[in-house]
This record gives sequence, structure tokens and C-alpha cells, in this order.
Amino acid sequence: MYQEERIVKILEELSARGRLSNQEVCDLLDISRDTARRDIIKLVNEGSAVRTHGGIASTFYKQEVKKYKDRGFLNRKDHASQSKIAIAERANQMIHSKDMCFFDVSTTITFLSELVEEETIIFTHSLDNAGRLVEKDHVELHLLGGKFHKKNRFFYDLFHFNELIKDLHFDRVFIGAAGITEEGVYFADREDAL
Repeated sequence: MYQEERIVKILEELSARGRLSNQEVCDLLDISRDTARRDIIKLVNEGSAVRTHGGIASTFYKQEVKKYKDRGFLNRKDHASQSKIAIAERANQMIHSKDMCFFDVSTTITFLSELVEEETIIFTHSLDNAGRLVEKDHVELHLLGGKFHKKNRFFYDLFHFNELIKDLHFDRVFIGAAGITEEGVYFADREDAL
């Protein structure tokens, strides 16, 4: 079977399933791992698939992350807000009195910031989280500074953060993401992922 024929079959299966492991590509076409690897590289280089740990995924995930990034923080806040509020309510139940927490930048975590009722110490690099937490007398707030990312409203400076938090041990860490699949966590901005 020619590579072009294999590529068509892989794309058909990828379209139906959303993702394929390297082994599934081998089994689907009865080919070696080296042949599967070459086919996967071709698909990724052409932009027809996205590389994941141990396989490939549909470009759907990449497109969704791009849409997420393009909307910006303030526009994302209202998107699926009922689900975000439900997640924030569940996360709030995990916070105990005297916990030391880290709140990442995220529209869902901004909802969580509004809900915190326990006496806590919270570190964040999100302008919006800080704006909600500063009003709470029972929260000791630490805002991590650095360069400000205007579109997504967070501060970042990897060296600065590492120095500030290297000796801290958080009881709870709440991390935001553009998407989560079995293959991993997707972030819209390199700065946010760091």
C-alpha cells in the first residue's frame, strides 16, 4: 500500500475517533512502527493532525485552542459560564481553613475567587482573581508580578515566579487550561503554560 493510501485511511479513522495511538495506526494498517512514524510525521507536517504523547489527534483540538485564545479572557468569561460556576463551586468545597493555595489565571478560577469563604492564603498571578480576592478580609492575598499579558490578563515572569515560590508548599493548586483530553492539557499561551 502506498503512503497516500495509508494517509487516507488514517485520516478517515482519525475523523471518526478523534485520536489514534501509534500502536493503533500500526494495527489499523498492519504496518511497522517506523512506517507508522513516517506517516504520522507527514500528517503533522501537513497540518492534518496534531502530535500527542504516543500518537496523533484530530486538528479539532488545535482549532478549539486557537478559538479559545482568540476570544481573550474577558470574552471567555461568559462562555459556558454555568459549567464554570459549577466547577468553581466544587473546587471551593476543597478549600479548608488555613490552606495555602495557588490560583492560576482562568475564567473558572475567577468564579472560584468570588466564592472563597475560608480563611486562606492565596497566591495568584491573575489580575481578575486579585480584584475579587482583595475584597475578602479573610483572605491573605499575594499577587505574583512580572510582565502583564493584556489580552488574557495575567502577570508572567518565570524567573521571578520560581524565586518567589521555590520554598512554598501549597495545600491546594487550582490550574486553568484551554482544554483537557486523555492526551494531556492544552494551553493557549506559552507564557501561561510556563
